[in-house]
Amino acid sequence: MLPPTWLGNKRERFDKLIDIASESELSGGAISNVIRRCGIQILSSDSNHLSEEVLKQAIKKTEQVLSGISS
Repeated sequence: MLPPTWLGNKRERFDKLIDIASESELSGGAISNVIRRCGIQILSSDSNHLSEEVLKQAIKKTEQVLSGISS
């Protein structure tokens, strides 16, 4: 779903992003929301790569929204 250029070339960086994502318990539409949030952040910044921080922030925001819905 993400353009390959956003993930970068380094395998260890890619593996780290996968590790971060796999720590969350999101599924379905929530994963799409994380990807959407990451995309918006990347497109609105000077960067063309997905950073660990952007991914963590997108996951956190999505989890907060979901916990607000389920509370």
